[in-house]
Amino acid sequence: MKRIIAIDPGLEKSGAIIWDIDNPTSEQKHSIFYSNGQLENEQVFKCIIEHCTDETLVAIEWISSMGNVVGQDVFETILWIGQFVHFCKTVKLDCRLIPRMTIKYHHTGSRTAKDSNIAAAVREKWGEKGTKKNPGFFYGVVSHAWQAAAVAAFVVEGAESDRELVFPFSDIIELGQERPQPQKSLLTGAGGPDPLQ
Repeated sequence: MKRIIAIDPGLEKSGAIIWDIDNPTSEQKHSIFYSNGQLENEQVFKCIIEHCTDETLVAIEWISSMGNVVGQDVFETILWIGQFVHFCKTVKLDCRLIPRMTIKYHHTGSRTAKDSNIAAAVREKWGEKGTKKNPGFFYGVVSHAWQAAAVAAFVVEGAESDRELVFPFSDIIELGQERPQPQKSLLTGAGGPDPLQ
């Protein structure tokens, strides 16, 4: 079973969703195993380690540069992203940082789409939230978990971008080994043209 742990990082809390593919315990090929729209950042590490499988990829929304002045909260969020990536490498999980602009364009075809537009586009492709009596594919998904769902859907749909950063756990080095050069993904945009090019 393949598993995507997707994270929409925030200053103090993050949205998280776990998307399973070919889950033998579910009647559906795809299923949402877990979602949390307001997960304390310190709990993200616990979420990853408790729910990872032999075939787990961690996908994190990466902040896109728009050329605007940003506040301190953005820099602190970037520090959290760095900690998430480092933790993934420590526990030997592959990690992808996917720019928000790329995710936005993939799902909506627009550079100016808002969170609600992105969530609506993802629901249109994968199913509605549903109700307690009649739960849909995204039942239980709230708040920032919708943006995490957009990250997961980007990966599940096979989309790629040369703007994303990929951190395979095999890059972990031992003392005395030559440090590998930082790399950007060499993947091409299977999900459509990259809006940042």
